[in-house]
Amino acid sequence: MFLWLIGLTAHADVPSVDDPTLNIEEKNPLIYRVVIQDNHEVGSIFRLKDPIFHGMRWSKWGELSPFWELCTPLATGGAQASWGLVTAQVIRGDTPLENSVSLHRTNCPAGPNSCTADIHRPAYTELELLIDLQVDDEIVIVMGDETACFEQCTLTQSDCSRCNDCGFETPDRAFERVPLASEWCVNDICNQGPSAYIDISAQPQLKHIWLSPPSTVRPGSSFPLKVALLDYRGNPIPQLGAQISLVDQRLSVGAPIHRFVPSDGGWHDFEIQIETEGIHRVELEDAQGNRFTSPPIWVSSDHTHQLYWGDIHVHHGWTTWTEDGVRIDHNHRYGRDVMGLDVVSESIKARGIEINADGLWSELQDNCRQYSIDGDYLALLGFEWIGDPAAAANCGDNSCSQGHHNIYYSDCNGLLADLDPTIIDGLEGSKGLWTWLQQQDSDYTSIPHAMQFTRFDYEARDPAHQFIAEIYSEWGDNTINLTSAGSTAHMLSSGLRLGWIGGSDNHDGWMGNPESTKNTPSGLAAFWSTGLNHTEIFESITQKQTFATTGHRPILDFYLMDNAYKIPMGTAYFPANPAVHLRYHGTDTVEKVQLFSIAEHPNAERQLLWETTNPDLDTVETLYLDDRIDFTSPHGIAIWIEATQEDDEKAWSSPIWLSFSCNDSNMTDVLGLCDSQNTEYTDTASIRPPPAQSPKSSSRCQAVNPIPHIWLSLCSFFFMIRRRA
Repeated sequence: MFLWLIGLTAHADVPSVDDPTLNIEEKNPLIYRVVIQDNHEVGSIFRLKDPIFHGMRWSKWGELSPFWELCTPLATGGAQASWGLVTAQVIRGDTPLENSVSLHRTNCPAGPNSCTADIHRPAYTELELLIDLQVDDEIVIVMGDETACFEQCTLTQSDCSRCNDCGFETPDRAFERVPLASEWCVNDICNQGPSAYIDISAQPQLKHIWLSPPSTVRPGSSFPLKVALLDYRGNPIPQLGAQISLVDQRLSVGAPIHRFVPSDGGWHDFEIQIETEGIHRVELEDAQGNRFTSPPIWVSSDHTHQLYWGDIHVHHGWTTWTEDGVRIDHNHRYGRDVMGLDVVSESIKARGIEINADGLWSELQDNCRQYSIDGDYLALLGFEWIGDPAAAANCGDNSCSQGHHNIYYSDCNGLLADLDPTIIDGLEGSKGLWTWLQQQDSDYTSIPHAMQFTRFDYEARDPAHQFIAEIYSEWGDNTINLTSAGSTAHMLSSGLRLGWIGGSDNHDGWMGNPESTKNTPSGLAAFWSTGLNHTEIFESITQKQTFATTGHRPILDFYLMDNAYKIPMGTAYFPANPAVHLRYHGTDTVEKVQLFSIAEHPNAERQLLWETTNPDLDTVETLYLDDRIDFTSPHGIAIWIEATQEDDEKAWSSPIWLSFSCNDSNMTDVLGLCDSQNTEYTDTASIRPPPAQSPKSSSRCQAVNPIPHIWLSLCSFFFMIRRRA
């Protein structure tokens, strides 16, 4: 029996756990013992508390009740928590004492039909003493007691197969030093006792060797190639003693071969240096000769912007303290050290959902300050506001909900909002979320997410603080079903000009976990930025210099060149003679890269298609505008890139908006095409080279009339050249 003890004082009862190291996602008994060191009288209450994971009780994975009839099989893949049986008894010497305690669970207040698995409510196992306890008596609580189930079941029926499912389900994430805290209560006065600790370990079977280099570097500069050994749930595997080596050992600044030891924590950094400019991918080899290729690395001395990767939509997590009292947030240890992310945020739900929300918010503010290091790693402070409570107060259900919005502050001092509709009753108005935020000292940005899945309101707008939307996450792909309510096409056709990012929205805390999934696997956010700090990343967001992926890390660089002006993604401008500049370097063979457009109605048109048989595409195409089209859409035309790989991973650039209406005050007139009164668009036919022949187009609205250009009036406003790279 392994014993973890902290903070013991004289006469303190001594807790311990049999076999305190458990593997992830198993159903087994968890046996907790406490040896009594003081007398406890009849009627005293002993409570063993359920652990809390950043506002969430661990019932997300496994729940307990005193009723064997509720036992259910192991729940995997994000399914609802399984139920196990909890029992308790007092042992004196070697003899169990009958009728020594009365047990109940606070999540089962009135019998089996009242049991709940609410992850956002504290719960504990409570024992009322029916006898006096003496020194050296032992309380034994079995969480997941299959044996007791069989004993109870056989008294009433013959089929007791359910008892095989009465074990306690462990989490699917590997956690260190999870405390089983307890307290004694007499006459409603409670005193906390010492905790026993358990560890939840990764599965020893390797699923991935995960490689995370930076995407953009300068020639000759050293950079880390992060390598992680991951199990099937994305946990690093410290106990796996694998050996890996660089295939091209000339790239290594340090040792080109590494054998993992437990103290590595399941990850290691190779120090790499590449002298030659261009696109590079680093290869590793394990002891069995298997090779693993990194995502692309763009080596150039001309980088004005760097490509940073982030997961800024994660809930819950885990914090431990060292023996010296140093606090370690394992979300950041995972996102920074294992996944090699640059920009992260644990976006707590607004006040009204999480357990001890104010205490957790204070911790997240501290994390924002502690973990953010300019040029190295950025922790954003943020929360999620959910429109459903306000909708329930306003229309009786969630039919008028304005959806889910993540708020991120430009510093570490922002305040936590509230879901109480008497405080915040929507997005806009005197009691609106945005009105509440404008009264704070910290600047912020407001990002909607999962619009097709959690409701939305595209007419509610805050142009001063709304810049991007999360279009892909574990909720699903918001770009599919383009004509559906809430889709990206619907958003664009409404005139809401937002750039795009991806995210995870996972509820286990592991930022950027490639194995986290709900409806779909988690995504990532990409930021083109001049630097890595709050100011520069916020500038990347406000300029919409972002793109979304389904979780992989390609390089996507998309912009227009128009009369020597560079028009980056996220820009809204008046065009004259635009040319598409596209660079895509994938993590697998490219299936197709497409340029889409959309105008006033949510009918996205594919205007340009590239196909290739390798992971790299670097091209320039002229974008022909049709002068005969009287384009009057009040929202302009949005164009964007969608790249699809053969492994089904996707990436989406933020859009670029083009308009011919000088009354569109939100457009940039970099070419000086509007007159001084800003009312008349200059005739630019003379500076547009006419196409030598009718250009080919690949469109979802194909022309059936042989008269050239008729389909344009129905589907789009320009022709494109189709290229097969």
